[in-house]
Amino acid sequence: MAYPLQLDRANNAYFVVTLSKSGWAFSSPASLAELHPSLHYLGQVGELDDTHVYCAALDQGNAILGFLNGRKNGQEGIVRVDVPEERELEKRAFRRQRV
Repeated sequence: MAYPLQLDRANNAYFVVTLSKSGWAFSSPASLAELHPSLHYLGQVGELDDTHVYCAALDQGNAILGFLNGRKNGQEGIVRVDVPEERELEKRAFRRQRV
């Protein structure tokens, strides 16, 4: 089920990561967050099975952005990393990670 994403921008930085089907993270996007202790997986963006939302504490935002960008075109399959505008994610539905 899709839900609007409730963001806490006062405390968190958000990242929209597009994954290649050939990378290992495509089949397990939550496992990408296990590579860095400050990175957390929030869920899939709508019906886009290759696009996922991650977050980190606001003070770790630049470090996490560098971490993700440094892995573009690697074995993980990260193709693109975006930092969404203030209202961009709130308008989209996402699929919450099932625990």
